[in-house]
Amino acid sequence: MIATAPDPLWAVFVERSLSFWAFEYSFVVTTLLACVLTGLLGGVIGVHLVLQRLSLLGDTVGHATLPGLALAFLVLGTGTSAWLLLGGMVTAALGAWAVAVLAGLPRTRPDAALAIVLSVFFGAGLVILSLVQRGATASQGQVMAFLLGNAAAVTPAQLQVLLAVTVALVAGVVVCGRWLVALALDPGLLVAQGRSPGMVRAGFLLAIALAVVVSIRVVGAVLVAAMLIIPASTALLVTRRLSGTLALSAVLGALAGVLGAWVSYVVPGASTGPSMVLASAVLFAVTLAGRGLLRHRRVAHRRGRR
Repeated sequence: MIATAPDPLWAVFVERSLSFWAFEYSFVVTTLLACVLTGLLGGVIGVHLVLQRLSLLGDTVGHATLPGLALAFLVLGTGTSAWLLLGGMVTAALGAWAVAVLAGLPRTRPDAALAIVLSVFFGAGLVILSLVQRGATASQGQVMAFLLGNAAAVTPAQLQVLLAVTVALVAGVVVCGRWLVALALDPGLLVAQGRSPGMVRAGFLLAIALAVVVSIRVVGAVLVAAMLIIPASTALLVTRRLSGTLALSAVLGALAGVLGAWVSYVVPGASTGPSMVLASAVLFAVTLAGRGLLRHRRVAHRRGRR
């Protein structure tokens, strides 16, 4: 029997890329759409997180989902997504509320409040998760998928939920964008308009919790904050107008989703969530380098005119 030489890497790369963009399998379409929606949602919500200097809040809320996910599985003995998402939503909301309460204390700094809530909730989640892992149930992998992300396992029903939440939250951010900007710059403007800054803040924290919960299925609780912060930070390098920043951040997040889904399909063993984060980082680095190059050329042009 004559052994055949393996195909060169470039041939495998081209073959798998063609297979991906031909959408030969239905799960590829579902995975791609899930990644695009996750990136788009994170990009829109993340803009106001960055503007309000709460970049680490997404990371904190993401880690705060873990005890809810693990506890829902431990108590109910089921790995269905509805119960896991409900448990994660409850503890995510509690985490966001705890940050707001601790940050409002006289001698507690906001960054300290974020660190306290993140470590306590994540520690509690790991303890509960260790109890879950002692069992012999095959559905334990579903809990780990929420922790680390598994975009390829997203079902059409979960995709519909993600789509509905994305449409609702993006519409809410667009409609309430001026309130959120006022909350970041001068809460007194909200009071003058007869609106409660506390209610606006609570609504925004709830939106963050919901966005995180529906996104962790794709990118995981550990990396969800990256998809909230990196596209928004990249967009802010280019424009300062709110509408332009929201649109560009959404596009960058969606593009990172496309690239992440493609890379995870082409490269064997590559996870989709980390691939999306790396794609976002590359887009940020390219934008930053391009901005620096343009600034250098402008300076050189001004000096040449003198």
